Amino acid sequence: MGFVYDDHEMIDNPWVLGWKDIPKIFSEDLNNNHWSNFYRPIAVLWQVFVHWLAGTNAAAWHLSAIALHLLCVVLVFHLACKLLEDRGYATVAAAVFALHPTHVEAVTWVSDTADLLMAAILLLSALALSRWLESGSPLWWIVSWLLAAACCFVKETGVFAPILLLSLAWRGKNEVGRPAIVLTGFSLFLSSCGFLILRNQILHGFAHPLSTASNFEMALTLPLALCFYLSHLLFPVGLGPFYPLAFVSSPRSLAFVAPVLLLAALLATLVWLYQRVTNRRLFEFCAVWIFVPLIAPLYLKLFPDFELVHDRYLYLPTIALGIALAAGLKQLCRATPDSTNHSAATYLAVATVVVLTAFAAETISYQGVWQDDAHLFQRGVALTPRNARALVNLGVAKLQQGNFTEGSALLKRSLDIQPDNAFALFDLGNAALSNSNDAATAESYIQRAVGLEPHANWWVALATAKFNLGKLPEADWAARQAIAIDPAVPGAHFLLGAVRLAQHDPATAVQEISTELRLDPNNASARQGLQLAQEQLAKHN
Repeated sequence: MGFVYDDHEMIDNPWVLGWKDIPKIFSEDLNNNHWSNFYRPIAVLWQVFVHWLAGTNAAAWHLSAIALHLLCVVLVFHLACKLLEDRGYATVAAAVFALHPTHVEAVTWVSDTADLLMAAILLLSALALSRWLESGSPLWWIVSWLLAAACCFVKETGVFAPILLLSLAWRGKNEVGRPAIVLTGFSLFLSSCGFLILRNQILHGFAHPLSTASNFEMALTLPLALCFYLSHLLFPVGLGPFYPLAFVSSPRSLAFVAPVLLLAALLATLVWLYQRVTNRRLFEFCAVWIFVPLIAPLYLKLFPDFELVHDRYLYLPTIALGIALAAGLKQLCRATPDSTNHSAATYLAVATVVVLTAFAAETISYQGVWQDDAHLFQRGVALTPRNARALVNLGVAKLQQGNFTEGSALLKRSLDIQPDNAFALFDLGNAALSNSNDAATAESYIQRAVGLEPHANWWVALATAKFNLGKLPEADWAARQAIAIDPAVPGAHFLLGAVRLAQHDPATAVQEISTELRLDPNNASARQGLQLAQEQLAKHN
């Protein structure tokens, strides 16, 4: 399996960060803008480490993600052993977690290792906290606190680690007293608050919504989104990179009323179960670990309208799901009369094997969807045929495969749905420029695209189209726009030099093309252009 989606931008490119950049990783917004929602320095350090070991070898990156997932499986087993006090049922809990199909996104999409890394650190913190509760040793307390603080720097949802850890500390008799647990909780919350203050300073704000939906619309959509996550937690089928979940605008809508009724029925069921379980502390622990990690992804305004929900946010809740199912099996077996205990245990064991086999089959089947962009976005379009972003992504994948006709048709189809989709406009123009050398069509599309989103490389493409049409002053202006946004954008200085060379200004051409070669010494076209410019300059002198 290769790289997909954001992997190409984040991994399958010349790496610009290294060990020397550690201060920058912890102190700056790496997206270089004031509208980022990502401050994950430890996750970035992990990517730097893997890149240092393996470069851009896709197999090695996938192996690193699988290794993290397997580590989490082992840690879930040890945590389940402590909670269930039975290695057999702990094995069932770990197996449910290991094979749950929603983990395909988190494990197979190597750009998303933050979820795996945060889960591993949180589980280590939970096990260290458990050792402190059992022994009272301050060393284990310090280890647990440091790991909990580190969770925040892996992914933003780590700020909820104090709640998750306190639910573990509050579950039963310990060697430490309640005042010590309360003080521990206070210390954990202080570390999370400190992280939020630091993050707010670095990203210039607490959150930068990517959606234009109102708070009222987001509130109306929360029941639908929560039902989505719970349904995929319990019935993980029909999975994909995009889902047709949109903001709800009216409280009278069926998209609001139906989820509210379902959640009310679920709440009633949970209350009924709570009254009948023998270990209520464990029930409370599982409820907290299922619902609390979903608080952050339920702030739906942070996401673009075309992807409000993702399966990767279920990575932590499946830990509690596995433990809850194993605990339920344990209680059912113990509640069965001795005369029928053996046969009942056999039936439950068979049912467990059937469920785990179904999980494994769905995981293996769904994993193939993530083998490349074409398969991934084909699934996305199948699930959300009116999703303009899915159509654009699939169209680009088809173009990269050399299928210009189908790729262009998909991009035009996305424009029928969303006429101001800047990415579709640019990709259509870029395809016309590179595949059919149709500079006029390319100019038309890319001109509209940069009017919507003025990316540096888009200006370079526009300058190329105008240069090919002989519009030298406009090509000069477009190239300068690209350089103003990003002085190191590939191709801009070379193109500006080519324009100046065509305008009989070889001195400026030599200067600009030399700058391009300093940025990209292996650019053969720039080297050839520099030679021509130097020859013209020599004749001019």
